[in-house]
Amino acid sequence: AFAALLMAGLEGIQNKIHPGDAADKNLYDLLPG
Repeated sequence: AFAALLMAGLEGIQNKIHPGDAADKNLYDLLPG
């Protein structure tokens, strides 16, 4: 799993892909249940 994250990050840097807006919400509050 770590290798996939690393490769995705490197691909984003090489292709100058914008990562999008930061998620500044508490994800535990968004989960149902």
